[in-house]
Amino acid sequence: MTEEQQGDFFYQVKITSKLSWKDLSKICGVNDRSLRDWARAKYTPPQSIIIILSRKYHIDLPKEYKLLKPYWYVQKSARLGGLARYKLYGPPGSLESRRVGYIKAVKSGKFTTKKSVKSIKLSRNLAELVGILLGDGGLTNYQIKVTLDAKTDLVYSTYVARLLEKVFGERPAIYKRKNINVLDVSLSGVSYIKELERVGLKIGNKVRNQVSIPEWILKDKNYSRACLRGLMDTDGGVYSHNHSVGGNKYLNFGLTFTNASMPLILGAKRILEENSLKVFMPRERNLYIYSFKQIGQYFKIIGSSNNKHLERFREYIDYSVKHKR
Repeated sequence: MTEEQQGDFFYQVKITSKLSWKDLSKICGVNDRSLRDWARAKYTPPQSIIIILSRKYHIDLPKEYKLLKPYWYVQKSARLGGLARYKLYGPPGSLESRRVGYIKAVKSGKFTTKKSVKSIKLSRNLAELVGILLGDGGLTNYQIKVTLDAKTDLVYSTYVARLLEKVFGERPAIYKRKNINVLDVSLSGVSYIKELERVGLKIGNKVRNQVSIPEWILKDKNYSRACLRGLMDTDGGVYSHNHSVGGNKYLNFGLTFTNASMPLILGAKRILEENSLKVFMPRERNLYIYSFKQIGQYFKIIGSSNNKHLERFREYIDYSVKHKR
């Protein structure tokens, strides 16, 4: 199991179980910090924990998943000269001893909890993240948050989490809100917020601020496409509707983007037009692409990281083939 697979496994367990890290840690018989470390793939969990959670919440393990013996890393590190240290000091501390050591280090002042963040580089990953945050995301003084549909965006939420990790080097948390169909993907840290402000994002209400796509994105074709993908995957979507003409039933397919920030709407319109996509703007808050051929071009040029949009597009293609449209 790779680190990415391990992280995804624990986040899927959390989402499926609808439990907090603290409650899940009780099931596993460890403290919640240990569980979070496993979710970040900082440490390898015992195979018994993986098997129990997999069976309890019906989550499939990767085909290549291997059962490892306790202290498997001792044998591996011996090849690199690690055996000498093992003989001198014994095996690495248990999860509990690491927790106690961590607390002592913080109290003694030898360890700081302040996050050190390097300046983020302009990239397609960052541009797509900016699009996501301009769409269904938001910034406070200390936290980045992306709010998604708990049912239709479940798979996409893990993609957003990985994207945040690629940009900032830290895996965010994914929470299912109680009693409502909402998932929050969040990452806390004042330094992260300052970096996003540096590349053009703003703290607070996006509509009141009338946010726009940063110029560094609009000036680069690859960045602008990535940003638009993030926008459409969150605040946009594909839709279909039935109508009848002369007794014959037809299914029409369209692509739409809706946002209350006029600069953002105009920025998205500009990117679509620069990619030779015919877009309609019948109302200030809405953009539409009606032509099925143009929608096909959109998915070819811009693409989508949100599986629900791709599935709906494929379903319409299957319908069109079946009815020879």
